[in-house]
Amino acid sequence: MGNFLDTVYDVIFHPRVAMRHIAERRLTGQALFLFFISMMMPPWALRNALDGAGTFPMPMAWAAMGVEFLACLVFWLFTAAVFSIIAEMFGGRGSALALFAALGFCWLPRVVVMPLWAVAAFLPQALKAVATGVLGIVVAAWILFLSIEAIRASHGLSLEKAIVVMLFPMLTTVGIIITITIFAGAMIASWF
Repeated sequence: MGNFLDTVYDVIFHPRVAMRHIAERRLTGQALFLFFISMMMPPWALRNALDGAGTFPMPMAWAAMGVEFLACLVFWLFTAAVFSIIAEMFGGRGSALALFAALGFCWLPRVVVMPLWAVAAFLPQALKAVATGVLGIVVAAWILFLSIEAIRASHGLSLEKAIVVMLFPMLTTVGIIITITIFAGAMIASWF
């Protein structure tokens, strides 16, 4: 498992081993390359499809692609940092850079599913909605699975702890919202 295509193959067919290898070697260059491909393929395909219809202004397309690219890159950096801190709180031993590299390969489903979405575009309208929805669920589940494997591999956590690390930010946010709502409700009730 040395070059980019070997790594991609292993992420698809041997994700646990591949994520461990990516985290150990900190393959950030390959992860950034995959991220770039995954970010450029869907908008580029959409632009080409709509440009032929004359409904897609080029400057806006490039601006939208640039904004999405930067937003996703910042999200990826932030996610790696937050998950690394949480993983260390739960006893994980690893680095944010290793997690960053491994999480970079979680963008792979966006690339792999593109041909399937192209096929779904030619289905009858009733089947198109179902196929697109199913593909969306499959991609989301695949990304979630790869993210959990990335956390496990980069910080040496068990499956259960890796799942807790994934859920911790969401559960914390929900807890904060509930607490604020209760206190706000109590304050408003005390005014009357």
